[in-house]
Amino acid sequence: MSSPSPTPLPITAEPRLAGLPAVPEPPPTLYTAAFVRLLAVQFCFGLSFSVYFLLPKYLTTELHAGAAAIGAVGASAMWASVLATPLVAAMLDRVGRRPALLLGSVITCVSSLAMPFAHAVDATLFSVRIVQGVGFALVFNAASAATADLASGARLGEAIGMLGTASLVSNAVAPALAESAALTFGWSAVFIAAAAMAALSFAIGLGVPETPRLQASATVSIPKRGAKRITYAALLNGAGFATLFTFTPPHALDLGSLRVSGFFVGYTVAAVAVRLLFGNAADRFGRALVARYSFAFYALVVCSVAFLVPGYLELFGFAFGIAHGLLYPSLVALAAERSDPARRGAMLTLLNGAFYFGGGLILFGGGLVANATSYPTLFLLVGVWMLVSVQSLPRSLAKLD
Repeated sequence: MSSPSPTPLPITAEPRLAGLPAVPEPPPTLYTAAFVRLLAVQFCFGLSFSVYFLLPKYLTTELHAGAAAIGAVGASAMWASVLATPLVAAMLDRVGRRPALLLGSVITCVSSLAMPFAHAVDATLFSVRIVQGVGFALVFNAASAATADLASGARLGEAIGMLGTASLVSNAVAPALAESAALTFGWSAVFIAAAAMAALSFAIGLGVPETPRLQASATVSIPKRGAKRITYAALLNGAGFATLFTFTPPHALDLGSLRVSGFFVGYTVAAVAVRLLFGNAADRFGRALVARYSFAFYALVVCSVAFLVPGYLELFGFAFGIAHGLLYPSLVALAAERSDPARRGAMLTLLNGAFYFGGGLILFGGGLVANATSYPTLFLLVGVWMLVSVQSLPRSLAKLD
């Protein structure tokens, strides 16, 4: 009589010794060739677009424009981005991210070549800025959507932050170089250089692969109430950002400053440092939590610029960079994480559209307020608006975590 065969032991795919913890899986690769090329596109395009952060100085010193005119010119680009939101959203999800990148680079290049022909605050100048606003909406939203497609959920906040870092570095480099170039070669040379950077962005963008078209998901979708909370936060973010970037330079000039690029340098150094050292903060501690506290700090920074001291422009810019470096990636990652993959481009375009809407609203109305009262009054009004909103916004964002 044969003895029964022993019962086979179950085979485990990953045997490990008892009592020892499992080896954690390595984090997913983020810096692929496609993502690095996307960062290069964003950086080159940012060099082109960031030249126009000095536009308030150009309008003040060359065209002798007042606060109301400065605000109106700045608002025209932002309002163009807002009005283009439905078309950009449809293009991203139906046509693709890469065509939007290329189209935005082309029209930005052409509009920069037209800028030397604007000799007054007239229809030519407004037309150029409107076209540039559309170009920015195309490139920035396409890059954001492509980044969200390429990055995994575990490193989504970090990926959005690094895309922003590529743009932020250009925010410091372009104004600093442009301000010196304008003194040496004139403003026309600066605008032609901006066109060249947009053309380089287009050339690099030709090699950016189209991200796969994603299918709709029945389980991942942001609720309407949640979308409203995030977009309102983005609107306020845009209002604060536009106020600081547009009205700080002429305010500093009124106080006796001769150069204003230090403000942009301080902003960029801080924002880049935050994203390099704490780029995964939103992924680790919760995107809504980081957004709540950085939003409150942002409001305080806006208020503080009412008490600007010219010799400390870099310090004020540094505080601004910390606030924006934490807040904006958190909001974008929160929206991308909760949106339907098949409509992610539309959701991110809506978010950025709200950002532009807030900026355009403040630039148009803010220029009138500053013209009738003073720049410090404008900073205090916008900062207080943000502080009042902080009372309810943090609680509503907390519900999304």
